[in-house]
Amino acid sequence: MRRLVWLLTLGITVLVARAALAAPEVELRVEQAAAVIEGNIGPPQVIANCFGPEIGGVTLPGNRDYKSQLQWTFPGPEGDYTLGQLIFAGGYLHFSEFVPGQFHLYHNDQRVPWTNHTNPRKPGNAPDQSRYQAEMLTAPVHLQPGDSLRVVFMPDGAALTVGPLRLYRQAPAGVQPLNAPDWGRATDYWLKLKWLNSQREGDTVTETCELYNPGALPRIVKLRAVGKDFSERLLVQSEQSVTVPPGGKMTRTFSLKPGGDRRVRLTVTADGGSPQQRLAKYWINDVTEQPRPTYCLNGEWEMCTVAAVEPGPTPPADAVWQKIKVPSLQPNDKGHCAWYRRAFDAPAQLQGERLLLRFDQTLTEGWVYLNGQAVGHELHGSQPFTVDVTAAYRPGQRNELLVAVRDWIAYSPRNQ
Repeated sequence: MRRLVWLLTLGITVLVARAALAAPEVELRVEQAAAVIEGNIGPPQVIANCFGPEIGGVTLPGNRDYKSQLQWTFPGPEGDYTLGQLIFAGGYLHFSEFVPGQFHLYHNDQRVPWTNHTNPRKPGNAPDQSRYQAEMLTAPVHLQPGDSLRVVFMPDGAALTVGPLRLYRQAPAGVQPLNAPDWGRATDYWLKLKWLNSQREGDTVTETCELYNPGALPRIVKLRAVGKDFSERLLVQSEQSVTVPPGGKMTRTFSLKPGGDRRVRLTVTADGGSPQQRLAKYWINDVTEQPRPTYCLNGEWEMCTVAAVEPGPTPPADAVWQKIKVPSLQPNDKGHCAWYRRAFDAPAQLQGERLLLRFDQTLTEGWVYLNGQAVGHELHGSQPFTVDVTAAYRPGQRNELLVAVRDWIAYSPRNQ
């Protein structure tokens, strides 16, 4: 008799707790959203029943330059709403420790912070029962018909699966506060500033940068460019205001004459949001009249990827080479090993008792070959290092430099 009473009491408690949960006033489904993937807007690729029966989801992949996002237009009615975003995450603690800083919500291009989340659970009525799902929640926000609502996935890699955006008049009960609302300093994704290409003709260098507005409203950007040599002598200075349309891209070009100075720096900054966006580009001129002359090998190289755990002693015979810029970070989605190569005409005056090849960084392990001869190996190349190439170097002749690299993921037994 006591057990029956206890079971009956427990059933009533569960029913009361469920009744206390608020129902959304408005639900913006993923089918109603526009997806922005790699900077291109279009309909989302909906995963049917992802979060349960008739609750679809969309996977947002990580991207270094153009962050993936979903965009909705609020239909109304006007009022104050608590916003809730249904998402999948790998672990129970992800919703408090990782998701808040990696997954942004914007109302009319103003970031709205997450304040808490519902209790994470593994859904019993969804195809994927290995991950947890929960609803990230905000403080009340005043919305009007026609307002823009956007969610953005910020990491450079990985992916996040999101469901409908729910708007509540009464906030859900039984929620959990966030342990880490944002990792470090809060940032907004208001503009992407990136270099496109560099050209040098005679004594003039021309550098082009791209401005990308990921928002739903036009963005006025104050762009400032400053070029200086090693002694801080001003080579170029300009300021301009540009209006970047929503989802739009535009380019701006800057030219300067490095002269004979050893090192020249061009800095481009963009203001109009937070934080300030900044780019810097350096040019290192060849030195021929100092005790230790140098020759810079930055610029256009070729690269091929190797889908194996070792790059091998030579590049694959069927390698597909593509042109890239060095220095740069290249994606490893097609393989965790790669070969880089560059042929160059070595200046006759670049010779001496020892010839050193200096690397600023090689991630993570590298093997260096000059003119077919192995000249060096570096296990942890995240810091600058040098390789003695005296024995293989051919002054005044055509030289071929090959560098085999392997990233740290290749060491993973699971990856192998």
